Amino acid sequence: SGTRRISIVCATKLMQGFPPRVRRLALNACRKMGVEVIENAPVEQIEPTRLRLGNGGSVDTQLTVLATGYAPASLLEKATVTRSPDGGIAVNEHLQDAAHPSVFAAGDCASMTGLSLPKSGVYSVRQGPLLATNILAALHGQPLQSYKHNPQALNLLSLGEKRAIATRNGLSVSGAWVWRWKDSIDRKWIYKYALD
Repeated sequence: SGTRRISIVCATKLMQGFPPRVRRLALNACRKMGVEVIENAPVEQIEPTRLRLGNGGSVDTQLTVLATGYAPASLLEKATVTRSPDGGIAVNEHLQDAAHPSVFAAGDCASMTGLSLPKSGVYSVRQGPLLATNILAALHGQPLQSYKHNPQALNLLSLGEKRAIATRNGLSVSGAWVWRWKDSIDRKWIYKYALD
């Protein structure tokens, strides 16, 4: 038949780690768009036209798109760096491997000692300028600056159909105006790096 069906298959729960309201908003958006959400069903096997799930079920598919969580690059297994429990590089407040001061890391591959951050672009983008500043400072023998974590970082998540969720400090809102806000922020960020 010509009917299209979209399913999101989650090894855990959709939006796990976000406030409960964010999860409800995302599930409601999926329901509204006819997207089936299958939770707590890790994919055990991918066949040409079927996914076999860890809960014993299966999903027929014509196209499978995998969106996996963070995993450290295999290169790190061979590198002489201080490893964090999640397999990334353990860094101090200067984004520097304390045991190997010439090694700097930021974003998803870095885990700051004493600070548990989700693997999210929000934090990677904020660490980037400090990373560049500290690499240049180290090259010139100047003092390094410290990363200042903002526990009130704003998360903006697109829901499709020009709607989005904003969450900060455990509070969440959604709507078309949030999408316009997200779109404006994203465009300003992209234009900042555009070549003229």
